[in-house]
Amino acid sequence: LSSTDGLTGIANRRFFDESLQREWRRARRNSGSVALLICDVDHFKAYNDQYGHVAGDECLRLLAHTLAQSGRRSGDLVARYGGEEFVILLPHVEHQSAYDIAQHIQRLIFALAQPHAQNATGLVTVSMGVACLRPSAHRQPSELVKLADAALYTAKSSGRNCIRIAEPRH
Repeated sequence: LSSTDGLTGIANRRFFDESLQREWRRARRNSGSVALLICDVDHFKAYNDQYGHVAGDECLRLLAHTLAQSGRRSGDLVARYGGEEFVILLPHVEHQSAYDIAQHIQRLIFALAQPHAQNATGLVTVSMGVACLRPSAHRQPSELVKLADAALYTAKSSGRNCIRIAEPRH
């Protein structure tokens, strides 16, 4: 229970934080990369206001299930980051592959055709930030989270229902 989100049944923030540290160390040892997707439900407050919190909780469970089923590899981790945000940790994945996975997830969520009258599409959509780094002595896992989060905010300020990739500073 200490590693599972009570509402959605997927991994929780605590388990994600531990997994990120573990995968970061592994990638550093193996000269590999780690990618992170942060996914935010577009206009979720408006969804809750229109349909109620019970429907909002059901929507989050549906999205969590869809994200969990979208995984292609056993080492990938889907977790609830907080509120209506989810993260997907992708060990040994480069920028383009992470972006392709994000597009796949976005299509799956759109295909759910979950109504959302307050959203421009009339359906539940997500904005996503994508980041990919190769761990080194001067980088911390928190940099990956910050990059993905900044890319998410760029996606949200670009009209939502889109994906943005972070470019790391060297």
